[in-house]
Amino acid sequence: MYPTSATPAEKVAAFGACMGLLDATIDWPLLGQTYCDEGGEAFFDAEAREALTDAALHFASDLGDRLGAGSSLYVGAGVAELAPICFEALVLGRAVTVVTLEGFEPSELNRALESAAAELGLDLPRFDVRGIDAVPSEPSFDHLWLVSVLTDPDAFPALHDSLYERHRPGEDGDGATGRGHLADDKERARELVEACLDRLDLGPAVLATTDEEWQLVGPALRKRRRGIELPEQGRLSPIVGDVVRLVDVAPPREEAE
Repeated sequence: MYPTSATPAEKVAAFGACMGLLDATIDWPLLGQTYCDEGGEAFFDAEAREALTDAALHFASDLGDRLGAGSSLYVGAGVAELAPICFEALVLGRAVTVVTLEGFEPSELNRALESAAAELGLDLPRFDVRGIDAVPSEPSFDHLWLVSVLTDPDAFPALHDSLYERHRPGEDGDGATGRGHLADDKERARELVEACLDRLDLGPAVLATTDEEWQLVGPALRKRRRGIELPEQGRLSPIVGDVVRLVDVAPPREEAE
């Protein structure tokens, strides 16, 4: 987080410097191998990184138009969310919590964040790798980022196949994992969604999620009698290419009346 006495221009400059350092510090060839077994060294080439940054900055700008002071929870985030996470912390001055699965990607991103924080003298968020279900009990968050998590082929393989309507695994198939048990995945996903929504502020809030995950998140919000404004337009997430929408969530109807 940047000092509150800093001017908006200074905050934007710090954000730009941070993103430049992160790009220079991350081991992109090794990170690419976590996304692509064959040819992964070139997965995040200069052109791919530019496209990744461009898409992430659009999300950051969208959030900047909607969020003021407050706190955010990112679940299952990775390199695609670096720009929004750092933008919130440095430009908007928000508290940002990130929970995800342990692995090379969050370890590498934490290394890069620690290096950038030390060089710039800034307090930057870190990735908590205790798992996507390590949702903190305190505080509440007025922004929840739940994007391409319930469709993650490692965390929810059977649910991934179901939500994407994929049925045939293998090179000639449609990308199904062919793993896991759907009933078990649905129950774990339900528990994760409920834990996240338990922490969603009872006042106005913003929820970022994909069209596929909305099949689970939407009904859970309605059950809580939250008002919902689902935008017609969304943005494609970088890397995965899911449609992400920023949903405005109103207080429970009993609270709003």
